[in-house]
Amino acid sequence: MMTNEHKKFPDSATCIDESNYPNALTYGKIYQVIAWDEEKHQIKIESDNKKKRWYHRGYFDFTGKTVPTLKKILQYDSLEDINDWIEVTIELSDGQLRWCIFITPELLKKQEKTAFSKSEALLHYDNPHIIIVSVLSKKVIELSLNYIEAHGSLLASTKSLE
Repeated sequence: MMTNEHKKFPDSATCIDESNYPNALTYGKIYQVIAWDEEKHQIKIESDNKKKRWYHRGYFDFTGKTVPTLKKILQYDSLEDINDWIEVTIELSDGQLRWCIFITPELLKKQEKTAFSKSEALLHYDNPHIIIVSVLSKKVIELSLNYIEAHGSLLASTKSLE
């Protein structure tokens, strides 16, 4: 194990994925690094639950940059009469405006099918900003965006408006 006496390691680490540790890590939060294990690719920090423990380095960024976090949901399409999908615009903590589309599997099936034939169709491809959910509601959209952010995939799941 490498410690301060043997090798200099970063003083702080920014969480970029809390997915496996939702009660211990917070996406975007900066933690003080207590120790560094080069062999096991781990760092030791004091987590949100006040426990000092080891985490894989893949959950953190060590560049010292802040990571953009979800600040607020700015706009939803109408949730009243849903015929196809809901467009959502979000604002991140760094000022970025991004958008994505939420759709259910049932509504996806109803989309115009131009590939192949009427019964055989290509339903979806190459659109990482489309998020498929079970129900289109404000609650599900908010929960989904928070979940995606906690897994470090908010930027990959949304498209820049700029």
